[in-house]
Amino acid sequence: MFAFHSSLGQQGWTNISANLPPSVTQVNDAFFIGDTGWITGMTTGLVNFVGYTTDGGNSFTLQNFPANSGLIQQIFMRSTHEGYCVTSRTSIGVNVYHSTDPQNGGGTLMPGSPGVSLYGISFPPLPDTIGYCSSGAGDVYRIGTHVTFDAHITSDALTSICFPVSSDEGWVLGGTTIRHRIASGWVIDQNYNNLNSLASVFFKDNTHGWATGDGGSVIYTTDGKNWVIEFIDPGQRTFNDVYFSDVLQGWVVGQGGLIFHTTDGGLNWDPAAGDITNSNMMLISVFATPDQTVYVTGTIADTIGVLLKYTSTSGTGEPEMQNFSIYPNPCSDVLYLQFNQPEKNFQISVLNLYGEEVKRIENTNAQQQISMGNLVSGAYFLRMENDKQIIMKKFCVVR
Repeated sequence: MFAFHSSLGQQGWTNISANLPPSVTQVNDAFFIGDTGWITGMTTGLVNFVGYTTDGGNSFTLQNFPANSGLIQQIFMRSTHEGYCVTSRTSIGVNVYHSTDPQNGGGTLMPGSPGVSLYGISFPPLPDTIGYCSSGAGDVYRIGTHVTFDAHITSDALTSICFPVSSDEGWVLGGTTIRHRIASGWVIDQNYNNLNSLASVFFKDNTHGWATGDGGSVIYTTDGKNWVIEFIDPGQRTFNDVYFSDVLQGWVVGQGGLIFHTTDGGLNWDPAAGDITNSNMMLISVFATPDQTVYVTGTIADTIGVLLKYTSTSGTGEPEMQNFSIYPNPCSDVLYLQFNQPEKNFQISVLNLYGEEVKRIENTNAQQQISMGNLVSGAYFLRMENDKQIIMKKFCVVR
């Protein structure tokens, strides 16, 4: 098992629900890019909102949504300057909203929004411009400049969808159905046991995927097709969401304040945050940033909004291990990695703030030179991994 030396080096769960305005009754989803983040939910009187923070959830500005917009289900940010969300309510129907000014709200209804309940939304990494959303009627819709019908999958509600790499390949699920999209369309090539109703699916690439649902079940695939049961909660309570920051570090959350965490891709799951959760909490979603800062959303009895956060107790997210250094930081064209003690067989990768790998290199020298030539200005993470440990360190590129 890997030892992880970053923000997971020290346990640090906190309940930051008090940072929400008191009118918030439910938090449905969260999406963060560094300390800048957005949450969705409802306030007293069933008023939808998007909450915006620039300080990691210490404070929020609420952006109320248009009347009769439906319940905001999921939010997906393409960058700090562009985002989408889907809404649903049976009596109202639903729409896809798009914002190019998410710091100040400004969401507008997308042309072609189907007016049926939508639950999941996913985009592959930029520069791909096509995304997908899933509906309560078992349909999938394509999101470009307009929203268009893509396919009818099942009579079950499709509650979750994921396109991890490109718009040519993705997965959708709901009820007891999992479907796989390839370039030619949606295909029935998924091999899995007939489980209870599935709620959430997450892929980190086109082979490693996880899904959760009723009965406290977590299922897993390593080839994008064949699924096996990986974990079942002893209490068989429902897991509502799953998220992995890489192929090793993952979380599931659910009914009764459940949070489980894995550091080995799901071979072993351990309960987490037991000191700040309770059986009255319904935890709805989980999101993790590349430096392993984790946000969990939910509600207590549909009357009190819940927002939990995991960081290192030091709050730095920097490695505890000090046998290496990187310089200069910030850098422009070249970043140097210097090991103070001999280290072998490290795989080195550079991640952007979305956790997407943008560069990879095998380390063979005590000093490693990493070219930054194709990277735009901004913050990144250096990820180093061998058979004993994973180390992450933040750096900046300035042009």
